[in-house]
Amino acid sequence: MDDGTYLFIDADGPDASGNVSDGAGGATGLVLPILSTTYTYVTDYGLTYTVNGTRYDVIGVAGIVTSAPDMPSGGSATYSGEAFASSLDATTVATSNDFYLYNGVSTVDVNFGAGTATVNLDAFTTKAGTGTQTFDQIQGTGIVISGAHFTGGTWVTMQGGVAVNAVGASVSTTSNGTFFGYDASISAPAEVGGVVSIVGSTDVITGLYIAGLTLPLAHVPN
Repeated sequence: MDDGTYLFIDADGPDASGNVSDGAGGATGLVLPILSTTYTYVTDYGLTYTVNGTRYDVIGVAGIVTSAPDMPSGGSATYSGEAFASSLDATTVATSNDFYLYNGVSTVDVNFGAGTATVNLDAFTTKAGTGTQTFDQIQGTGIVISGAHFTGGTWVTMQGGVAVNAVGASVSTTSNGTFFGYDASISAPAEVGGVVSIVGSTDVITGLYIAGLTLPLAHVPN
């Protein structure tokens, strides 16, 4: 596991309790899916690990990535599925301002010909944590497809359909998504999944999504 902060490798795998250690001061808890639905080619994971007393929370997706020859060169498709989001206070280690949004809906609209994607995460029905909810939707547009992956784009948080700044000043965004599997009947990837992180001076927002093909490949003029 490499989350950009720490490279974590356990050569002999988990112990009887499902915990792993890298032998250099790093250890993790159980790896648990956050989203509920079972997909054919992709799954999500969430885990917590510590390195020299510092705690890190990691979420992501893993699976069978669509091979390069199976990526369409044109047309469009829509993927629908699940979403999760969290907002963590970046100014303190206390959790009183943190909250988590569960049971959301993800929609990923892809234009393979243009090489772009739009991601929408909303309709969350369950909130956990004691922090005040500051957004109910995460939306990414202009995301760039390269091979079986898509990155970048312009991401915003919204509340009641209105764009809001939920993270403070000095906003930076990182997004990574991947196409998984293949649907031979329509010659397109079967599933998608990804993570977006929106970081500011006061809060860190993370969104996680997995979606399956709902509208099959359609021709879009390039």
